[in-house]
Amino acid sequence: MLLLVLGVSGVLAGLTAGLLGVGGGIVMVPALLFSLGWLGIDETWRMHVAIATSLTVIVPTSLISAQAHAKRGAVDFKTAVRMMPGAAIGAMAAAYLAKPISGDWLAIGFIAIALFVATKMWRSANAEIGETKQGLKAGPESANLIGDNERLALGVFAAPVGLFSTWMGIAGGTLLVPLFNQYRLPIQRAIGTSSLVGVAIALPGAAGFLLVETPDTLSPLRMQVGFVHLGAVLALLPGTIIGAPAGARLAHALRGPTLFRIFAVILVIIAVRLSSDILLA
Repeated sequence: MLLLVLGVSGVLAGLTAGLLGVGGGIVMVPALLFSLGWLGIDETWRMHVAIATSLTVIVPTSLISAQAHAKRGAVDFKTAVRMMPGAAIGAMAAAYLAKPISGDWLAIGFIAIALFVATKMWRSANAEIGETKQGLKAGPESANLIGDNERLALGVFAAPVGLFSTWMGIAGGTLLVPLFNQYRLPIQRAIGTSSLVGVAIALPGAAGFLLVETPDTLSPLRMQVGFVHLGAVLALLPGTIIGAPAGARLAHALRGPTLFRIFAVILVIIAVRLSSDILLA
């Protein structure tokens, strides 16, 4: 049953990663919290393990998603390269700062960010529809690239995005896609660029959680290395590898406002699910 839950979650996470540039963590973290509870993982560390395991799976998932978007010309490599060092530094810091933080506080942070971003994305969908109706929508040629000065401004956000994304067990797309969109990057290109930056967040974040000393209450017999549950990684990974390219294809088949609204709805569903877990605990 747990293998089925994680297998299906892996496919959904891969689809979400390719479709929305979020790495799949918004799907995997709740699925892992459920599965880890059944496995008897100590509640004190359950959120930490879910986040660490999610980040480990996100590394190949985001890389595959970025590659699929790059084939369609939907990755702004200059912007991604400018943001990746700062994002990686933030992710490494987060892995070592997360251990003293309560799992409930990490979950609450995830919920707050998810609801804030969902609101922003829904408004962006309405704004884009309004601009199109008024004939104000810029063509793809004029909105395709971010300028050098804008990249400098975006670089300021790189470390905080890496920090908070690692704490939430996500690849950064939840924050990066709306941020890129504020700089008028088309939604598909924002998703592809976010996927590439997500690799720089997930890789050092996962490495940091792997190197953290495993708490005594987490048994090594449960395939724990640091906070990463290797069994869950192996169960999730095949589905994400299959789902990510399919999600990227779907992203380029849908209109921008539709993608915004899908993004918003998924975030609200996940936030509600996590809120119920906290309230019922």
